[in-house]
Amino acid sequence: MSINSKDIPFLPGTVFADPRKTDFKKSHILDKSATSVLCDDEKALRNPQGATSTPLCERGTLKIDTQKFAPQKSLIQGMKEVINYYDPSKTSDRGVIGCRKNMIVETPEGVKLDAIKTIHRDHDAERAFAKSIPKFEPAFVKLDGAVLRFYAWTQIEVQESQDEKVRIKHVIIDYTVLDGTLMVYERPIANAGQLQGEILKRQRVPLDYRNKEAGYIGVNDLKVRQSLELFGMTYNIYACSADTRVFLKNEGIQLEQDVADEDVPRDEYITTRQARLQELTAKQNITKNVADDKLAKYLRHDREVLNFQAYWDNRDSVFGEVRYFTIQYFLADDNVQVLEVLPQNSGRDPFPQFVRKQKVPKKYKMTMFSEQSEATQEFYSARDFKLGQFVDIYNRQMFIYDCDQFTRDYMLQEFNMTMDEVRPADSKQKQILDSKPNINNPETLSTLSREQASKLFHSDVHGIGSEEDTIGSCLSVHPVPPKKNVINWMKFGDLCIKFLAKFVPYKGKDVHVTDVDRKFIMTYYFADQSVSIFEVQSGSSQGFGNRFLERTKLKNIPLMEQQEGDEYGRGVGNIYYNFTDFKIGATIECLGCAMKIFETDKRSTAILDALEKVGNDLNKFDPRMF
Repeated sequence: MSINSKDIPFLPGTVFADPRKTDFKKSHILDKSATSVLCDDEKALRNPQGATSTPLCERGTLKIDTQKFAPQKSLIQGMKEVINYYDPSKTSDRGVIGCRKNMIVETPEGVKLDAIKTIHRDHDAERAFAKSIPKFEPAFVKLDGAVLRFYAWTQIEVQESQDEKVRIKHVIIDYTVLDGTLMVYERPIANAGQLQGEILKRQRVPLDYRNKEAGYIGVNDLKVRQSLELFGMTYNIYACSADTRVFLKNEGIQLEQDVADEDVPRDEYITTRQARLQELTAKQNITKNVADDKLAKYLRHDREVLNFQAYWDNRDSVFGEVRYFTIQYFLADDNVQVLEVLPQNSGRDPFPQFVRKQKVPKKYKMTMFSEQSEATQEFYSARDFKLGQFVDIYNRQMFIYDCDQFTRDYMLQEFNMTMDEVRPADSKQKQILDSKPNINNPETLSTLSREQASKLFHSDVHGIGSEEDTIGSCLSVHPVPPKKNVINWMKFGDLCIKFLAKFVPYKGKDVHVTDVDRKFIMTYYFADQSVSIFEVQSGSSQGFGNRFLERTKLKNIPLMEQQEGDEYGRGVGNIYYNFTDFKIGATIECLGCAMKIFETDKRSTAILDALEKVGNDLNKFDPRMF
């Protein structure tokens, strides 16, 4: 259903207020006057749907030039010209737009009021007319928060002082545009010995306090490079803020350029006192090393501290982690203090010191008396702390990776080090330590398999069961059995190869005379890469023929010893014997002894030949042939 905008009644909530209205006084709508009697109620009732007999709903009388409307013009054209001729500046009390019952305007001569045709108006026209007129903003809204800021200085004579004869004060003048008030205040200076802060409270300041009719200070009276007299005090304005300059430029007021900083007069006494204070508190040069005299060393190096950033990687032990520290070396007395840098929510008690301020020995030895330790032990000096090296702090190896700028400058000037020696250590090593899987951080172990996680633990946890099963009890309170490779079990089943072996000399030790004739059967299973060893029972070996090694993965010890170790001295991981390692003439190390393979059966030989034809690739090997 479509609704015509002309059919909407002009009721409260569907009409638009006049945006040009400046008089917000309450109108007397019930008052009787000469013009109100002219209101035609009958015509208003006959046109209830937005039609009115007036060209514009205006309160008051609209003056029309009757000479502009000739008798030969039509009435509608004449009314349109009346609307175009209407000047908004001539009226100041316009009623609500769209009011169909209002005062009747004065009509041209010779035109009867009854003959005037009604002009239909709708909401779209009223809305477009209302949006075309800028909304009126009162002064307290438009100028709210507009404050002009000027910078000035004044001169005061000092009568009773030998250090200064004239005192210069720098003040700030704030002028509020809304109400024309002025405020003068001075920025406080430490230990000034006089009252500071607000000099003149916010108020309207007369141009001449002796003449009340002279008026008050306005925007035009505040100008840069000119003086301003306030209650007998002369203020020389030398600059203003950037916002003040932009505001006055928009108002058509041009200001001169600010006075240069070097041309602004300063108070000599305050300047001298600030220079003396800066000279006493700030050290421009780093002191050189002097002879080992305690008093002279203390006086020269007091409050000079070398700060080093270090970390201690303790993850090789149970419940270990990477902990970061700040090592402070006091040049005044050669003492060392270690402070721990605790991350947020670390769970540790925030103790102030990890090692209290003291002399730290290079190699810690237990002594009964402190005098004996100072006589027998060697302590750290400033030269012993170098970036990229380890320091032993009571049997804790701490790696120094960075220092502050004062420490870096001291090492360059005092120890004649190069820039490469004082450059921070490689940050990549620190990132690797932070992101490396840690047995104390379960989040880093969630993406690892049991075999990969087993590399982070010691190999001799308790020696019961397989390593994957043992690591499961370390990762979880309720361990689950390790998952097997079901695909390999379904593919290979019980497929295996068997070899005959005997003892051989191992690491310079000959075979015992009782073990020379012992023979063993080695069996390699393709399903899980496990190995089992049983002894061959014979008539001359009474009591033998039992299981020598239960079915398990067998570590390749010689190959593991060849790989490079990590920062803890451990290898990359465990390496197990594969089917390519079992061949005639090969030596297998197991349980602290060595066995040499000297014979195999026909089925094992055929399996190895078939694997060799496919490049020892188990994915291409077909076990159904055997």
